[in-house]
Amino acid sequence: MLSILQKISRRINIQLPKTKRKIDWKCTKAFFSSSIGPSSAIEINLVDREPEGIVKKEEYDEIRELIIKALLRAKDPESGENIVQDAFKREDIYHGPYVSEAPDIIFLTRKLEYLATDRIYGESLVSEPFRKGRGSHRMEGILIAYGPDIKNEGKNIEPARIIDLAPTILHMFGLKIPEDMDGKVLTNIFKPDSPVAKRPIKYQKITERMRIKEELWRIGKL
Repeated sequence: MLSILQKISRRINIQLPKTKRKIDWKCTKAFFSSSIGPSSAIEINLVDREPEGIVKKEEYDEIRELIIKALLRAKDPESGENIVQDAFKREDIYHGPYVSEAPDIIFLTRKLEYLATDRIYGESLVSEPFRKGRGSHRMEGILIAYGPDIKNEGKNIEPARIIDLAPTILHMFGLKIPEDMDGKVLTNIFKPDSPVAKRPIKYQKITERMRIKEELWRIGKL
């Protein structure tokens, strides 16, 4: 049942290119699907997955390799500099049972100075309205913690990742952490003698019933 729900949610989430031009999907092997924060995504028009898929499973990896190489070669026609800084296959940066739900290719533009778009404006690779200079998110963030249980040292907390925030907050509230949740509790931010530091970290086993309930709730919100 869960695999069916995942397929339904994928069809709801997927975004096709926004254009008034007629796209010949029978000749389209890949398309830009989304841009979220600093990252952008490309989907392969895969048989038995996309509505008008043409790429066979045995061609999947080869086409991804070709696209990634092309992305990394793309140049700004004015500066001659690379447009794309990094490009990844989904399994290179994600893990776990839901990797198949991630985009086929994820890429970052150079220093995030370029904004990737799913709108088709013309034949050129870089269009003036989206040339470098616009504001965007960055890969680096700032973590500030304060409270009676937090160390008051004014020092950098390393290493800390955004995925560590959820388990840390759950632990601070004395709640169990789902065993499949990414990230870890940032124990090094707590005062050694504080209740939070002394409290053991507890994890909650996730059942199949809980997973299905969560997926139904997510689809209901969409």
